[in-house]
Amino acid sequence: MIGAVVFDVGECLVDESREYGNWADWLGVPRHTFSAVFGAVIATSDDWGVSKPDPGFFRHMLEVTPGSADEILYVGDRLDNDIRPAAALGLLTALIRRGPWATIQQEDPDAERVPTMRIDSLAELPGRIAAFNETA
Repeated sequence: MIGAVVFDVGECLVDESREYGNWADWLGVPRHTFSAVFGAVIATSDDWGVSKPDPGFFRHMLEVTPGSADEILYVGDRLDNDIRPAAALGLLTALIRRGPWATIQQEDPDAERVPTMRIDSLAELPGRIAAFNETA
């Protein structure tokens, strides 16, 4: 049963396109360039000293999240950074179809094979979790 849900922030909880676009406009650089460079250098897990997709990030997440790996659902928009490494450690995963990485990676066979579930919207999540837990 799913007892805890952990969310990736960028593109899962926050639509970054408007925010990044405003920054790019202010700096006078192309929006796609700013987004690509920012995405390549951001490290929101500095406090842990490790960032995704390093398995250490997900191990630390397991230490601070109640429940075992098979009771935690990790929601992310990227196969490479979120879903594959989380699943490799036994976490349940939800791949959300939104943001640039979801578009880029949507045809990858792992997009269907690896995640526990695929969703188009966070609004689907409560019902999908309830259905999953009914069969668990």
